[in-house]
Amino acid sequence: MKDHLIIGTINAITYKETFKRIMAGDTVLGYHKGSMDFIVPNHYRETYVKDGVKYGTLSNIC
Repeated sequence: MKDHLIIGTINAITYKETFKRIMAGDTVLGYHKGSMDFIVPNHYRETYVKDGVKYGTLSNIC
């Protein structure tokens, strides 16, 4: 068994392959309320810059 992390919208649980894994107990849902910030490459549109590091924000993910 491999450990993995999938970041996506809550709507992803309706995808056929994802739902099948959740029902089989192979994948569990996490929860995060609000947005999450990620360091993004220079060519991405930034949400904000802090200490010279460019960040992007994603909302509606779990």
